[in-house]
Amino acid sequence: MLGYFGGFWDTWYAYHKVTFDYENRYILINEGVTSLNVKTDIYSDWKEWVLFSEHTNSGYAAAVSTVGGDPISATEKLGDTYFLENGWKIKPWNGHSSIDIVGNIYTRDGSRPIIKDDLGVDAVSLTRSTLTTAIIVDTSETSDTDAPTWDGTEGITNAYQNGNAINISWGKASDANPITYTIYVSKFSNNVFDSSSLLDNDAGYFYSIKGIDNEPLVDGTTYYIGVRAIDIYGNETTNTNYASVSYAQATTVLDEATIHTALDNYSNKANWKIAPETVANAVWKVELPISDAPVIDNSGVVDGGTY
Repeated sequence: MLGYFGGFWDTWYAYHKVTFDYENRYILINEGVTSLNVKTDIYSDWKEWVLFSEHTNSGYAAAVSTVGGDPISATEKLGDTYFLENGWKIKPWNGHSSIDIVGNIYTRDGSRPIIKDDLGVDAVSLTRSTLTTAIIVDTSETSDTDAPTWDGTEGITNAYQNGNAINISWGKASDANPITYTIYVSKFSNNVFDSSSLLDNDAGYFYSIKGIDNEPLVDGTTYYIGVRAIDIYGNETTNTNYASVSYAQATTVLDEATIHTALDNYSNKANWKIAPETVANAVWKVELPISDAPVIDNSGVVDGGTY
């Protein structure tokens, strides 16, 4: 039910405090967690979950939205406010005794955003700011000049091809102020961290690369990938380590039984079923060994289509 892209549920639990149950629209607090930050542990993880799953998570009802960040002076802005959308609720793990959630989070229907666990316990405290004591972020140029520091391994820790994408993960960094992670991708090892190689900025610890420069990944190309941490003032780490992945376009092979079925049905022009389900942009081609049979290829093929 809750498949994680690439099958790395153990990895997800190691770096995340919540899991998303799209069937029941629950944001499940993982077992043992006693504190949550709405921005980093719920909102950021939701954006990450949409990308990292064996399901097409972007097609499910959105769980969290945010507003705020409006400036109130030349150097200060209001903190963000978050809303649970489409009936989503936060659900604690069974047997919890005390969980603290900090951040401005509400539901669109005005109900309490937290429900009881399966044992009927609701030992969760929610700390919000008020309009007079709103979370203030100082945005002056001189307020912070220190870059984040890595808690352990610096930058990228894993990179591998998964189908027609490259999945990466990286370590956690810390700072006195909110941080995100800058992802760099290049076709050359000598300019991985150039500004021209910047691909995206993400608040989580995982990312799926499906292309660069508005183009899909290219078969036979080696990609060099690095990750740095950056705070809200633009102070970025200077680590220079990177990973490389030689990308090979995924291929799909038709099984023998399917080809025999196609041959058997060719004379009466029955539809041909492509099986197993194919990836539409994968490369495959089958020439049937009879003189008047057409060439089967993947032109215009969609997953699981009948032809």
